[in-house]
Amino acid sequence: MDVHALLQTVRAAGGATFDHGGRPVDPGARWLYPRHPGQTVILAASADWAAHLRSFMEAHRPLLEQEPPEWLAFGAWIHPGGDLYLDIVTGRFDEEEVRREALRAGEREGRRVVALFQSSSGRTMPLAEKEFCADAPPILPG
Repeated sequence: MDVHALLQTVRAAGGATFDHGGRPVDPGARWLYPRHPGQTVILAASADWAAHLRSFMEAHRPLLEQEPPEWLAFGAWIHPGGDLYLDIVTGRFDEEEVRREALRAGEREGRRVVALFQSSSGRTMPLAEKEFCADAPPILPG
């Protein structure tokens, strides 16, 4: 797996999704969210992204190799502030269904999912603040 090539793809597009072998995968029109928001890694722009990406993918590869009942991929995207976010992402085509699932994932793992993303349209859908689990901390850089 060539993490430098993966990072070039992420930098060029602002984000990307990959399978367990590091090959780009197309989520199509699915709305994406972190399947395990408690395991999201946020890296400052000054961090060694290549080393952390390699480590993240090695640590989480078993999740993607299991042939789950849902679509899963590694997700890497660059926040407008310059931080790199690493997630295990999943998604659905139905906006309402994926919104409910994302909110449940945040409650289950004690870390808010703040938005959904659809790569085919480039759209981001923020989740309403009032719908968040009150005791779940927000995902913040740092």
